[in-house]
Amino acid sequence: MYKNYALKCGFCVRVGQTKRDKEDVITHKYLRCKNLEDHRAKRKFDTLVESSLYGRKSSFQVTDCKAHIGVQVTKATSTFALYKFVECHNHPLVEPYNRDLTKAGRKLSFSTKQFIHHMTLNRIGPTIAHRLQVSMKGSHHNVKGTPNDFKNFSQTIRSFIGNRDFQLFLDHLRDRVQNLPDFYFVFCDVNGELRHVFWADEISKRNYEVFGDVLAFDATKHTNK
Repeated sequence: MYKNYALKCGFCVRVGQTKRDKEDVITHKYLRCKNLEDHRAKRKFDTLVESSLYGRKSSFQVTDCKAHIGVQVTKATSTFALYKFVECHNHPLVEPYNRDLTKAGRKLSFSTKQFIHHMTLNRIGPTIAHRLQVSMKGSHHNVKGTPNDFKNFSQTIRSFIGNRDFQLFLDHLRDRVQNLPDFYFVFCDVNGELRHVFWADEISKRNYEVFGDVLAFDATKHTNK
């Protein structure tokens, strides 16, 4: 209820403090404006020392907004009842025409996730899938999620392959052997773990006859999965 109210008003909500009794049963919960300052201890690092830690740049500004609601458990019915409501914000609210870009507005619906999945099965990328959604719905304001959100979900789908990616890869190569002339591949595995793969098609073999050995570097090795 409070999240729907926040979406219509133009601010984002995050889960705040949760109180429990001696029996570890929840008694109070708080939902707060996302602009509330986080007072937890932050990790410090020396910028003069080379390290994997770095300061993340963000355009999001924290204003320590105190807007929130508090609910408590009614023991008789085991339901939550509102007992505290702070309405005022100390920052501008998101304009109506930009609310589709908030965290809640960008949350992909089930139908959108299903659409991305079907596009993936038909070898249509997430960027084009987003353009199709915009065209079908008339405007990007009518589409939940940005192209990056579509890409992230598409990556999540691919990650479900998990340990089966080895077998899927070999099946794909075997399919090429059956459908492409003069295609050849060989692989080496150790205890079921793929270590080396070599494949070559007709064009690769002709290039080798003309140019000999060619050394190529994959500049996207750490970004593609």
